[in-house]
Amino acid sequence: MTLASVSTERSGQSGPSDVRPRTPKRHLGRGLDVLLVSLITLIVSMLVAPPLLQALGGIRMIVVDGGSMAPTYHVGDVLIVRPPTSTDLREGAVLVVGTPPTSYTHRVVAIEDRDGTPWAQLRGDANATADPSWVTLAQVTAVPVAVVSGPAAIAIVAVTSLPGTLSLVALGMASAIFWIRPRSRAASA
Repeated sequence: MTLASVSTERSGQSGPSDVRPRTPKRHLGRGLDVLLVSLITLIVSMLVAPPLLQALGGIRMIVVDGGSMAPTYHVGDVLIVRPPTSTDLREGAVLVVGTPPTSYTHRVVAIEDRDGTPWAQLRGDANATADPSWVTLAQVTAVPVAVVSGPAAIAIVAVTSLPGTLSLVALGMASAIFWIRPRSRAASA
């Protein structure tokens, strides 16, 4: 006995009239719900992840604004950085020195021990000569662990700026309101 025949026997009609087929409109409503929930989740993640990573592990983002590290990093790339550790002051390591707006990212080209304290000489990959000043670990503020380039970097810069963040909040609120709106009986039938 199939579902259609059980339905027919109860209603007394000849045919599966009580069995409602899945209509495209109904299917579209569920698909739209999934899309809206996904969009809201993505927006919340984009708003919450950067401050959460900063608070939990000191992970933050830095936008490259100069060409001294080309071809390794290009203007507009986003560096994902972490706090420095005692093992980061070594030849070949890329370090961020200073705080914005005067911070810079260069590679260690030499290490020298001065009275038991290691000092590093840095140079940008695109620069012909090393930086005139040597730095200690105390001056290093971050170490790049990943780089985001191209359209993804543009998107990150856009959404982490104040106008981008406000736009994300507005889009998230509009999506949530649209998703939780009351539905008419015709749409749910």
